[in-house]
Amino acid sequence: MKPLEESASQSIFKNGYWFYFDLDGVKITAFGSAWTGKEVIFAGEEIVSLKRSFRKLSEHIIQVDTDQYRIQFVTINIWTGELSCQLFKNDVHLQTLTKAFLSAGWTKKHVGILFITGFILGYFLPKLIFGW
Repeated sequence: MKPLEESASQSIFKNGYWFYFDLDGVKITAFGSAWTGKEVIFAGEEIVSLKRSFRKLSEHIIQVDTDQYRIQFVTINIWTGELSCQLFKNDVHLQTLTKAFLSAGWTKKHVGILFITGFILGYFLPKLIFGW
């Protein structure tokens, strides 16, 4: 796995969540998948941390040169798929980036309608097709 270019990472549904940090020449890229829970941290193009997590808060600690970096993934809103990535250097907060699966135009009402539609189709289609 290699880090995606920033311009190619816009499709969260297809490519997952990509977060890019550039600090004094140190490029740290963080990837999170909402589907598989896979989290990958890159320093440059090298994978320095990899794990799977479905928790609301997940943390990676890496060492680059003499500095310790802490990267936290925080699920902010499960309904919209909003995920935040926080970067700390030597326990000092540097930056927080946030991305969401659903755009700002989507509301809980839209998600609720999709959920109810899925429930109805999932319940009645097998009955109609297989006669259950």
